Amino acid sequence: MRPRRRWATNLALAFVSIILGLVVLAGGGEIAARYRERHRTSAPGTMPLLFYRHMRLRHALERNADYFGWVHTNAAGFRGTRPTTIAHDGILRIMVVGGSTTFDGALSDDRTWPARLEYYLQRLVPGRRLEVVNAGVPGYGLVDNLIRLETELYQYQPDVILYYEAHNDLIGALRSAVDHPPPTDTPDAIAPLASWRYWLSRQSLLYTKIAERLAAIRWRGIGDRARPPNPEDWAAAIDRGSGSYARNLTTFIAVARRFGIRIGVAEVTYAHLPGATPQADVDARARWRITVPFASPETVMQAYARFNAVIDSVAMTQKVPLVRTAAFGLDSLDGYESGDPMHFNGTGADRMAAHMAEALLATGLMTGTARPSSEQDQHDRLGDARRGASAQNP
Repeated sequence: MRPRRRWATNLALAFVSIILGLVVLAGGGEIAARYRERHRTSAPGTMPLLFYRHMRLRHALERNADYFGWVHTNAAGFRGTRPTTIAHDGILRIMVVGGSTTFDGALSDDRTWPARLEYYLQRLVPGRRLEVVNAGVPGYGLVDNLIRLETELYQYQPDVILYYEAHNDLIGALRSAVDHPPPTDTPDAIAPLASWRYWLSRQSLLYTKIAERLAAIRWRGIGDRARPPNPEDWAAAIDRGSGSYARNLTTFIAVARRFGIRIGVAEVTYAHLPGATPQADVDARARWRITVPFASPETVMQAYARFNAVIDSVAMTQKVPLVRTAAFGLDSLDGYESGDPMHFNGTGADRMAAHMAEALLATGLMTGTARPSSEQDQHDRLGDARRGASAQNP
C-alpha cells in the first residue's frame, strides 16, 4: 500500500473511531442523566423535556407528560394527572393562573399550593363540589397568560380565576435597566434553531441539562457585563415595568369578565429584607443576589413593593376581589426552597394554601357574591361565605 493511501486510511479509521467514541460517550451520558433524574432524592431544579416550542408563547407544557415521576401534566396541559374536561356540571371550577410559583415545579403534584388549596377549601366547605386547576406555566408573565386566557383557558369554562404572578414581569423590568440591546429593524426576532439542535432539545436530557446550565451561567453574568445603572435608571425601569403590568392586568380582568368568569387577584409573596434576624437577613440577601444577579437586593425589594401596590390599585380600580398576602407569614426564608427566595417549599406551599383558602372564601368569589374586599371586612365575611357556599351545594 502506498504511503499516501495508508495515511488516508489511518486518518479515516481515526475519524471513525473518534465519532464512535463520542457516540458511546454521549449514549452513556444520556443513560446516566436519565437514571439520575428518576432516582434522585431531591426534586430537579429544571425539567427541560417537559416543554416544547410554542408558536405564540415561545414555550408551553407538554400534554400527557411524565417527567421521570416528579411532575405530570394531563391531556389539557395542566399540572397533575386528573383529567380536566370541558364540561364540569355541578362542580365549581377554580383556575389558578400564574408562572412557576403557581406551577410549583419543585413539589410533587399533590403538594403544590393549588392542590393544597383544593384540600383546604374542601375542609372549609365540605358539602361543596369543587376543583382547583393548576394552570401555572414556568416562565410565563402576564402577557403570556393573557394570550393563553384568550386562546385556550376560557374553553375550560372556569367559574373563578385566581391570578397570582408578578415575579417574571418584575425581573424582566429590572433586567431592562441593564440589558440594552442594539437598535434593530427586527426587534424580538426568534433566533433560528438548527434541525439537529431542535431534535436534541426534544429528545436528549443530557443536551438540555447542559444547555440550561450554560444559560444559568450567562444569566448570572448579566450584571458583570452590563454598565451599572444609576438610581434614576432603576426607578425608570420599575416605573415602566409596573405601568405595563397595570395595563396588562386591567386587560386580563376585562377579558375574563367578557368570558363570564369571576376573577380575583392576589399579591405575590417573597422573602423580605431585612430578615427577622441579622443572619436571616444575610441569608436572604445572598439568595436574592443569585436570583436577580444584576440588581441589588434593596432594588428588588423596591420593585416588589411597587408591583404589589399596582396589584392593589388595579383591584380597587376594576372592583375585583383582592387577596392581601402580607399576613400569610411567608416573608421569611423558611417557606421557600433552599437558595430560592420566591418558590415555595412544602411548608410554604401548605401555608400559602391554608391562608389562601380562608381569604378566597372570604372574598365571595366562590358564591358569586364577590365585591372588592379589604382586610377589615374579610374576617367578618368569612363565616357568611362558608354558610353561603354550603347552602349552594348542588
